[in-house]
Amino acid sequence: MIKIIDPLDIELAVPLLADLRSTLDATTFRTRLNAALEGGYRVLGAEQNGIIIGVLGFRFVHDICWGKTCYIDDLNVAADARGAGIGGLLLQAAKDRARKSDCDHIRLCSGLTRADAHRFYEAHDLRSFSKQFVIALKED
Repeated sequence: MIKIIDPLDIELAVPLLADLRSTLDATTFRTRLNAALEGGYRVLGAEQNGIIIGVLGFRFVHDICWGKTCYIDDLNVAADARGAGIGGLLLQAAKDRARKSDCDHIRLCSGLTRADAHRFYEAHDLRSFSKQFVIALKED
């Protein structure tokens, strides 16, 4: 079952979310997660037998180039549940939510070395469009 995880129940999703952010220490991760939730970040969870086995974190943003966008920050499925279609179900739920919210696009960024993730995204109709450039202003 795919559902929005209430921000008050975010602890159910933390293990899978933190897995994607292994370069962050626990304090930084928690601080950023809380700030994201306050800014409208939400998490879709795939639940099986009362356990969250997949997560998709997203937020709605507006910009000149893309209009109203459902921006996917996080997508992760538990290692032992991969290959069962959970990621596709989460992505479909995000597409449905974006359409109902009158979004123009869905976007996400993915690390350059994540070839498996790129194949997954392309298999679900997302197309590579640009390269992201970043400069750190603070040390992590």
